[in-house]
Amino acid sequence: MHLSRPEDIPNLHRLIDELLRRISDLEVSQAGLVRENAQLRAENARLKRQMNQDSGNSHRPPSSDGYSKKPALPRSKSRQSRGGVRGHKGHTLSQVMTPDEVVSLPVLQCSCGHDLSCVGQSLVARRQCFDLPEARMVVKEYQTFGCSCPVCGTYQASCFPSHIRAPV
Repeated sequence: MHLSRPEDIPNLHRLIDELLRRISDLEVSQAGLVRENAQLRAENARLKRQMNQDSGNSHRPPSSDGYSKKPALPRSKSRQSRGGVRGHKGHTLSQVMTPDEVVSLPVLQCSCGHDLSCVGQSLVARRQCFDLPEARMVVKEYQTFGCSCPVCGTYQASCFPSHIRAPV
């Protein structure tokens, strides 16, 4: 725009005011779009995480995985044997000096049929097995008693605890 005439100056002021108002409106609009963009990015990330969950990386049961086939484990091209590296000293349970129970396994009979139960035998080897004790139910019986008062003759009986409501 060329300002060749003095009467164009008020138009210039109106034009500048209009441009400033539009810039202000655009800044407000842009700030709202930035907020909305951040919210949408956060929601998108949350939904992607949710879509990538299966029974292997969440609390969901395997039946919720659907019919998709799980990828096979990659095979080694060099056909290496599985297990630890040769020469590596492993860490395992050690035998204890005083086991809870000892089971002796003496030789009872020779391959020729002769009875060896009375022959002195020497210990050849020991092996130990570590077992957890079998879980067993503990049954607790509650018994109530009653008697008659020797003074007034009223019969009194004890009561079961409040959580014992049936014979079993």
